[in-house]
Amino acid sequence: MFEALAERYYTEEEVSEDLRVRLRACWQRAESAIGQERMEFIRANAWFHDWYVLEFRLRATRKLPSCQIALYHNEAKCKIQFFGIESICCHGALAATGFLYPPGKRRRPSFAQVLELWLDNQRCLECCLLLDNERFIVIKAKEMAFES
Repeated sequence: MFEALAERYYTEEEVSEDLRVRLRACWQRAESAIGQERMEFIRANAWFHDWYVLEFRLRATRKLPSCQIALYHNEAKCKIQFFGIESICCHGALAATGFLYPPGKRRRPSFAQVLELWLDNQRCLECCLLLDNERFIVIKAKEMAFES
């Protein structure tokens, strides 16, 4: 579902009211799944707008794969973890030589800038991490957690 919304996001000059309404409905469904405390954390960090991606890890486990994404913004850092992965789809080059960003203070270089993080919960928890250069990642999982 997020694939079509992300394509619209990148092609519209300004985010349309229709797209905003659809995203609000997604957020409401997601809040019931991840809880108000996690939603407040996401809102307090402006949906991770202008954060930078340091790491994208995918690990095999005995049950289902897990994924960890490490982000930073100024001096703040956060790890988003996904457990019970159903699928991960990357749209556009996740990393390329032309996409490197200079490191922040005491940080490694980044390979992507986050524009927004979207969440939904229908059949499973769905996360869309919109990146610069019209790239995005859609992760479908059973659970997610934040570590800051």
